[in-house]
Amino acid sequence: MSGDEFRDYSKNTHGPLTARIPGLKKYVQNHSLPDSEEGEPPVAGVYFDSVEATQNTLASPKGEAADLPNFTDADKTTTVIVAEVEVA
Repeated sequence: MSGDEFRDYSKNTHGPLTARIPGLKKYVQNHSLPDSEEGEPPVAGVYFDSVEATQNTLASPKGEAADLPNFTDADKTTTVIVAEVEVA
């Protein structure tokens, strides 16, 4: 799919599905600006109470129902669990 189609699907289909995952505290999508390289995928951040909550939720049937395989290439998708450090 084109970059525009990807961004639209991410925002309007995948986003609402992900937003319904139990235990999710916050979900953010960062979309590339129009003058960015075509096809640049959105970067998403999902927030949970703990690493364990993240892993358990994403491995659950509702977490798996967030439909990533419908619009992403698993071989090119990276998942990183991080600790957010607020500096300012």
